[in-house]
Amino acid sequence: MAKTQKRNLFSELVEKRSIDNRRFTTLDGSRWKFGYQVFRAYIGKMIILNLLLLVFSAFLLYLLLNRNMQLSGLYVSAPFSANLGFGYMPYTQLAGLKHNIVLSTNLFLCKRLPIAGLLLGFGLAGGLYVMRNILWLEEVSVFKDFFKGIAKNFNVVIITLIYSLIMSVCIMAITYADFAMATGIGQTWHTIAKIASYVSICLFTLMFLNGVVMTVTYKVSVLGFFKNTIIISFLLLPINVFIMAIAAIPFLLTFFGGVFAMVGYIIIVVFGLSYILLVWTNYSHWIYERFLAGNTTYEQSADNEKAKAEAERREAHQKVVRERLASLPIKPFTEDDPQIRVIPSVYTLADVEATEKSILAMREDSDKYYQQNVDKNKVVTEE
Repeated sequence: MAKTQKRNLFSELVEKRSIDNRRFTTLDGSRWKFGYQVFRAYIGKMIILNLLLLVFSAFLLYLLLNRNMQLSGLYVSAPFSANLGFGYMPYTQLAGLKHNIVLSTNLFLCKRLPIAGLLLGFGLAGGLYVMRNILWLEEVSVFKDFFKGIAKNFNVVIITLIYSLIMSVCIMAITYADFAMATGIGQTWHTIAKIASYVSICLFTLMFLNGVVMTVTYKVSVLGFFKNTIIISFLLLPINVFIMAIAAIPFLLTFFGGVFAMVGYIIIVVFGLSYILLVWTNYSHWIYERFLAGNTTYEQSADNEKAKAEAERREAHQKVVRERLASLPIKPFTEDDPQIRVIPSVYTLADVEATEKSILAMREDSDKYYQQNVDKNKVVTEE
């Protein structure tokens, strides 16, 4: 039998495989159930991880909050917001004033956005590494694994920095196009640039979200990175949008105001950011497992005689093994026998070690019974 490799959309990932040569997580239920079990079992670690993520995303959150406060303050004090006859005198020309306020505010944001992206990249490099290990059901030390992830996945920092630069350019292109249209100096290319910027934001956001998880989970070349992120972004566009909406629930709640906004802010502070990483990483692992499963196939060898001889040799070997096993003394089960410990669906390294000890105890008990019966047979034969 000759071993062959099926080529598929993710062939680059198939060739590179996972960073630590790990196998995929085997699940008894759905990914939704698995994600909920992980969230429930690791809620404490997710809260700690969320605090670390808040530290590295604090500057970005400050910039966004500052932008909203600047817009609110400037809108209130602007002439178009004053009552006629009170406060400001009516201006004869206000065209583009509102858009000029947005332009200056976004310019302040975009100048500092790459710095915020750089800091966020460090947080994502460590946070995604911790979340990957959590979803692989490994024993996780949040602080140790977080900074280990930053050292091992510096590519994530570079990707996040590049993404923030692209977002800065796109935001300014859209803002300036709106200003040009409002003041009457806009041309066709302004509209084209605005549409292209919106498309770029959507495309690069999906590529970024899928790419950072891929970089943490797999060793992949630059060409493979772009190829696979583009394929995932377009091929699974409806599912991507749906999962993004699920992951963004804490932030979406803040737009409803009132009690919903308060609940949303509390969730974000407690575990909102780590929840987003959990949802998206769990979804990304599902993508790779679905497309990578069963990529190694076997085809009939051209040398039929050799294949037939190999099959006969295996059959003869299995026959000898069966006869040998049939002649061995087998210990009957009793209530006093050691019991094999069952690993729960969500387990830690301690659970695995306890199970291995129980298996070892049963083997020792079986070997002891076998040795006793072999000695008895020897005595009978000698007599």
